[in-house]
Amino acid sequence: MRSDFVRNLVIIFVGIMLVFMNETSMPLLVRIVGVLFFVPAFISLAGLFFSRPGFTAAAVTFSTLVNVGSMAFGLWLIISPGMFMGLFLKLIAVALFLASAYRLLFLLRIRRSIAVSWKMCVAPSLSAILSVILFVDPFAVASTVSILLGVCAIFIGVADIFLLLFLENRLHETRLQNDGN
Repeated sequence: MRSDFVRNLVIIFVGIMLVFMNETSMPLLVRIVGVLFFVPAFISLAGLFFSRPGFTAAAVTFSTLVNVGSMAFGLWLIISPGMFMGLFLKLIAVALFLASAYRLLFLLRIRRSIAVSWKMCVAPSLSAILSVILFVDPFAVASTVSILLGVCAIFIGVADIFLLLFLENRLHETRLQNDGN
């Protein structure tokens, strides 16, 4: 129970950091993800070289390539988080635009056979506009996403703490009832 409480306090702390330091928190989170790619790959690679023989050459080669690739990707995220954020958000923007265009074309195509309200075109149109904004200025959108993630993290952390306190109280009541019987 104590470790769950500490975990939720960390979630709340990260949420507060995302909300109030939204300009600097996204690159920091990308760097943390980079460390999470780099460290396990490094440990696995070191363990592969210091382990007992018995692996096939193909398994060693494949594992080495995967670990070196993970370490390189992790270093890329650590060294240049802004480039990764920009590239990733632009890819999301392109995918969102293509999905919006497909939905609009689909609605125009089925309009010939059934009556389709103009209201059905609002969401795909707004998604297309959002994707253009995301493509043009991905870092402004990243700031907004950071704030939304922070608010969600704070809410989840507080809700989990209340749930833990409630469950601990119920567990204590159940133990008292069982001891009384």
